[in-house]
Amino acid sequence: MSSDTILRQQMVDIGKRMYERGLIVATDGNLSVRLAPERFLVTPSGMCKGTLSPQDLLVVDIGGRQMEGRGRPTSEIAMHLCAYRERPDVRAVIHAHPPFVVACTVAGLSLSRFSLPEAIYSLGTIPTVPYATPGTDAGAAVIAGAIREHDVLILPYHGSLTVGKDLEEAFQKLEQLEHVAKILVTARQVGEPLPLPRAEVARLFRLAGRKPSFAPGILSRKTEKTAAAPRVVRPFPSLLLGPFSLAGRCLRSFSLFSLESAARVVKAEMKVVRECLQRLQ
Repeated sequence: MSSDTILRQQMVDIGKRMYERGLIVATDGNLSVRLAPERFLVTPSGMCKGTLSPQDLLVVDIGGRQMEGRGRPTSEIAMHLCAYRERPDVRAVIHAHPPFVVACTVAGLSLSRFSLPEAIYSLGTIPTVPYATPGTDAGAAVIAGAIREHDVLILPYHGSLTVGKDLEEAFQKLEQLEHVAKILVTARQVGEPLPLPRAEVARLFRLAGRKPSFAPGILSRKTEKTAAAPRVVRPFPSLLLGPFSLAGRCLRSFSLFSLESAARVVKAEMKVVRECLQRLQ
């Protein structure tokens, strides 16, 4: 089996995984892989990436000229080619529309401030580039500088761009990016997200062999605070029911600790409830 055939099948498989995991819908998203220094295999425009066949893929050159295949190359071809020009080490590019990542940009949240230790190791800083109309040359222009230093970019109101040494690596970075965004969105539902201390972030970057960065993407702290959607605190049923509910935790504290310790637990739990009720008023 030729390397071209293997890469075609890998691209089809990754497209299907993206679609099945909700990272793209309908005809959204696009993938590409470097076949030669100036020759690339890309997904077609207007087709669902969850149902592609190897024969649906196209080949283009570094100038975007179509060399093989039927149909039209992805509308984001300029962005893919820009990534390859800026990063000779990159062999695969994936553009997706992960819903939690996009939701964070709509709410004015920057993932570069609210990252996790595992994400720092795998992804480094997660910058948000300036907004550009999708499918235009401007979309390529806004990523040019950032992609030189980062493997993961967030495109506001649009999606993400991840690159790697192969399609699997680019896909795993996409999956982890969405996981971080999902945790941040969930955190905002139950409280105020707190970023890691800067000293710990710097330490994690050093341990990962990366250059420490605290870039807030396109959003300053002031902008984030004013641009974020109004925070709504909802009284979750879990506060009242279940083994990890308020009642469940209090009862368990009486069975495990002294009366004095249990009383402190109950007092802390009631403080949380009062704060939730105050925010609802």
